[in-house]
Amino acid sequence: MNYLAHLHLGGQTPAQLLGSLYGDFVKGLLPGRFPADIESAIRLHRRIDAFTDSHPLIKQALGRFPDGRRRYAGIALDVFFDHCLARDWHLYSDEPLDGFTRKVYRVLAEEPALPERLALIAPRMAAQDWLGSYREFSVVGDA
Repeated sequence: MNYLAHLHLGGQTPAQLLGSLYGDFVKGLLPGRFPADIESAIRLHRRIDAFTDSHPLIKQALGRFPDGRRRYAGIALDVFFDHCLARDWHLYSDEPLDGFTRKVYRVLAEEPALPERLALIAPRMAAQDWLGSYREFSVVGDA
């Protein structure tokens, strides 16, 4: 769910941007399913998730959620972290956030073979500017 962070960390080429998102939509073994550069970006996505999921500070943050909410705690943290990244984007990138998000939406729109669930949400993601809207804290609650 931390789409913006994965896109920012995953590289700037179209294949890297696609693979950075595919990581949340593609499960299982990869060899031969996608072009090598997309598979590489999916593997990077998975390594980033493994690193953050095992980090002591993340475990501590997850522990602050009540037991009944822990199932969704990771998603809430992912969205909150994307909010922080979007809010302070200028500290992490020389490219303006609006330009970056337009590039991502263009790459998604030009890809004819998105994974099924991503193909369903990509048009909404672009039309509602999900990535750019993370700047607003109210979006964290909406998401």
